This record gives sequence, C-alpha cells and structure tokens, in this order.
Amino acid sequence: MDAEGRALSANTESGGRYHTNWLNMMYPRLRLARNLLADDGVIFISIDDNEYANLRRICDMIFGENCFVATLHVELSATQGMKVKAAQNGNIVKNAEYILVYTRDGHKNIGVNLLYDYRPEYDSHYSYFLSKDKKSFQLLRSVYHELYPNVKLKDIVSMYREVPNFKNFVDEHRDRIFRIDKTTGFSMEKFERGVIYNDYFAKGKKYTLYNDGHGIQQFLFLGASFGKCDDFAGGFGLRKIRGDWWKEFYKDMGNVSKEGNVVFENGKKPVRLIKQLIKLCTNSDDIIMDFFSGSATTAQAVMDLNKDDGEKRKFLLVQLPELCNSTSSAFKAGFNNICELGESRICNAGVRIEKEAEEKNQEVPDTGFKVFRLDSSNIKRWNPDKKDLAQSLWDYVDNFVEGRTEEDVVYEIMLKTGIDLSCPVEKLERDGHTVYSIGMGALFICLDDHVNEDVAKVLTALHQELSPETWKVVFRDNAFDRDADKTNVREMLKCEGLDPVDFLTI
Repeated sequence: MDAEGRALSANTESGGRYHTNWLNMMYPRLRLARNLLADDGVIFISIDDNEYANLRRICDMIFGENCFVATLHVELSATQGMKVKAAQNGNIVKNAEYILVYTRDGHKNIGVNLLYDYRPEYDSHYSYFLSKDKKSFQLLRSVYHELYPNVKLKDIVSMYREVPNFKNFVDEHRDRIFRIDKTTGFSMEKFERGVIYNDYFAKGKKYTLYNDGHGIQQFLFLGASFGKCDDFAGGFGLRKIRGDWWKEFYKDMGNVSKEGNVVFENGKKPVRLIKQLIKLCTNSDDIIMDFFSGSATTAQAVMDLNKDDGEKRKFLLVQLPELCNSTSSAFKAGFNNICELGESRICNAGVRIEKEAEEKNQEVPDTGFKVFRLDSSNIKRWNPDKKDLAQSLWDYVDNFVEGRTEEDVVYEIMLKTGIDLSCPVEKLERDGHTVYSIGMGALFICLDDHVNEDVAKVLTALHQELSPETWKVVFRDNAFDRDADKTNVREMLKCEGLDPVDFLTI
C-alpha cells in the first residue's frame, strides 16, 4: 500500500486488521528512513486525514517532537462534480491532503530555495514613487495622474485590477515604487533629515534609508516582489512567498494519470508537487530517496529540476513489485508490476528532458539510472552435507549460485566493498582476460576461471593507465590453480603499489 493507506495489495478494510497492518508497515520504514537521513536531512510524508493523527504520533516517537517542522496543506481537489452535491447536503468536503515535515537534527529552517505563488491583488502599501534622480519621492497616484489626467482615479488596488494602463505603468516602474517601513539599528544623528540615502550598506545588506524627523525609515521596493512564480501557470509577476498552504494543485490532478506517458490510477502525485518539495530544501549532489516510489514521479521530478537549475541531484527509489490488477490500464499497457511501469516512466522522462535541453542549447543532464532487486547472495554459503563431505566439497568448487550472472556478482562485491552503486562500471577485455573497472579504477574485479601472472600484468597496465588514488582488486579464490600463483599475483600487484589488505578473493 502507499503512504496514504490505499491498498496496493491484499490489505483490505474488510480483513479486520487494516489499521494494524498499516501501522506495522509504516513503523519500520520510518525507523529506517531516520537512520538513512543525513544529519541535516528532511523527510516529507504524504497522508490524508484518515491516519494523520496516528502518523504524527509515530513520527514524534521516531524522530522526536522537537524535530517536527510543519504540516503542509496541499489543495489536491476542488469542490466540483460529486463533491458539490455532498456540500449541498451539508457535508464539509475534503479539498486538501497533508504532508508532514520532519528533520533529523531538529532544525526548522529547511528552505534552501524559496517558493512563490502569484499575487493577483496589489498591495496598497506600495504607494510611493521615487524620482528619477533618487533624491525625492511622491505619492504613486499623484505621479500617475500627472501623466494621465483623464483617467478616473480610484484606490490603487482597484486601479491595478481594472485599469490595464495603470497596471502596465506599475509593472514597468516597479523598481521606483516602494513602501515605507520603520527600521531599527540606525542612529538618527548619522542621517540628515529629508535626505534619501540610496545603496546604504550595513552588515552585508543594502538599504535605502530616509530620516523623516521621527526616525529612520526604510524603503522597500515593489521590484523585489516581482519574479517567476511557482504556481500552476508559472508566469512572471507580483508574487508572495509560499507558506504551509500549497494551493491549486488540483489543477495538476486533471492530467496526473497520464504524466510521464504512463497510465497509473492509484495514488499518483503531480510532478510539480514533488519537484517543488525537492526544490525547497535541496541543492546539488543531494540524494532524494522515495520509499513508496510507485510510478517513479520522484525520478522525473529530480531530472526535471536538474535540467532547470543545472544541479546534479541523485534519486534512489524503493518499490515492492506489486502486481498490476488485470483490469487496470497499466496491465493492459503491458506492465506486469508497478516497478516495470516506473522504469518505463523514467526512460520516457529521460528522452524528453534530453530533447528539451538540446533544443534550448542547455547542458544535457544525466538521465541514466540502474535497477536492482533484493535477492539472496550470489555466492554460495558453506553449508555442507555432514553425511557426504566429499561431495559437498565438489559442489562448492564453483561457489557462485547457479543462474546468476557475472554482473550480479560484480554489484554484490561493490556493495560489500563500500563502492557506490551509481559508480560507472566498465567491462574490459584485455589479452584474453575480462576485467571490470569500477569508479575509474577504484576497484578491479576479475572473475576468470584461471588467474595467473598474465592477469597481474593486465591489472598493472590498467592501474598505470587510470591512476586511481586508491584501488582494490578482487578475484575468485578457486581461479588460482596453485597457492604459488596466488602469491605471485599478489606480490606483482604489491610492487605496483597495491596494499596487501586490498587484495581480496571470494
């Protein structure tokens, strides 16, 4: 099931243990999530009102009450269709779902990049107009009336909404229109009365200050409130900083089932929502992990955001291979389980992002990804038949599990040696020997059936070619025909600078 408690498998409300099963499913995942979080890491958990209170209790237990940051209210539906009738019957219809926000270390200032929503109404406090020489100012209405005496004046909020010419005038001169706020920390004796001090720097910040005889006033310019908005339209204009009310995401829901060119009806979240959660609190090289990846919305959001801002975030998705219902659109489209659907979506998104970047002459972001599944070890565990030890020895001569590939073994070795699974893996054929070079020579793996001094010469040449700062080598233990061969290979690599503890066999 997903984090909202919607059944993706056989946990149904009629089973009698729906709530218990949900708690048993969430608790260990959240404990693991806390362990995986960086010290300054942030976790977002989407939930509806059915389990909100219980999820809050679980998170307070696991993360600590002091690590709670906020509850985001996301407007995911509008009062329309069937909800209109429900409202007319006196019901309070549900328009929002919630996102709980916690941090590992308890810090509250998670915002790395501010998010902005469009502000349709003008703020009447911005009612002053700075002269061109920046030495005097007038009321905004007066300046406009001098230029356009035939326009009937109203309050500036109504004029901005109803008079296109006034709106254009304000937008064009936004860097000269300002509001006046009192400020502290400045001595009146340092500022001559009636003089505007432009570009006054103090404590690393730039101010425009004015002594009106009663105190020091600060000019706050309208231009600082203009910019690119993060709402559905994504236009440029007056904007306000977003808080815990994330509105109008129901507009994204109209097409959410088809986002990523895959059809998935169950619990899919809008790309814009996930993208903006990531944008809010991450920078380059951060890792974004999704425990309920579903159709891989998070992967698309990360790649889209990297294309937009040129950063190099990475994603790590986790999803049980839940079977698609035989009547679902996903199954009819050829997907047997949710993971297959997610893989297809990541590929689709990667192709689109690369094309868009090329069309705009942008740097093409990394859209590659690897897929792994949890399984038993590829290396046989020594468990001999005590009644026939001789046969057991023969059975373990080849200690790889039948049916597993060399690549399977390579990635298991990477895990066990602490090498990042996202590191590049290159399969090299040199002088009749196969060598896997991981991380540009940080790890060499040779799984040939026979290893001798020729292999050592190949590895020596590769080490000299790639020049990694540190390196390790791994061989099959039974690939050495004699102990002397193993000793010779070790000594040859030692002469090349390999630390003996980094000579490993399996």
